[in-house]
Amino acid sequence: EFVSADDAKGKAIPPCYGDVDQGNLADAWLLASCAAVAHSAPATLVRRVRRRSELDFAIDLGDDTVIVTSELSLEGYADPVPNGQADTLWVALLEKAFAIREGGSYAHLETGNAGRALEAITGLRSRRVAITEHTDLAKLATTLKAARAKAAPMVLKTRSGSLTAPLVGDHNYAVLDVTPEGLRIYNPWGSAGGTRPLENMVHVIAMAQVVREIESLHICGA
Repeated sequence: EFVSADDAKGKAIPPCYGDVDQGNLADAWLLASCAAVAHSAPATLVRRVRRRSELDFAIDLGDDTVIVTSELSLEGYADPVPNGQADTLWVALLEKAFAIREGGSYAHLETGNAGRALEAITGLRSRRVAITEHTDLAKLATTLKAARAKAAPMVLKTRSGSLTAPLVGDHNYAVLDVTPEGLRIYNPWGSAGGTRPLENMVHVIAMAQVVREIESLHICGA
């Protein structure tokens, strides 16, 4: 049984990128990956995040299964009730499972690689596409469109330093769509516990900004 809120008809609401509300832990590499998988391959999460009993849950990470309880940190990490959705625990549980796997500490999640996160969450291989100002825009657009057509989860990693809004440096974003205007992306900072509209964290960035300020693209399963 997937960990989810129910709709008005009592059916489980499938995971979506808006369930991801990062909190104060610097693990955007992981939570942007969660958002990307929820958006492009939600059925994967339904299979790999499962309730075992009233007390614990089984989270498949790669070829391993990590058992976690619903006792969550009070330190303000991934929001277990994103946008007020009761019982939408999957992001917080997955984050906890990663913390257990990474030596039993949330502090170990402060740095990481989105490609590794995507592989653990989906069980599929991920590839990294390096991006520079010399990257061929047409080829990059073709790569992005092909991956989107295959519903492959994608995450962008920005370069360090001061960047052009809405991007911030050394951060990760889930790719939601490829449009004629550029890329529609989601910032895993989310609604900050409901203090800002979720749509404020969805942006469209032009391809010119992508090649100027994005360091890499991680594509999973395509």
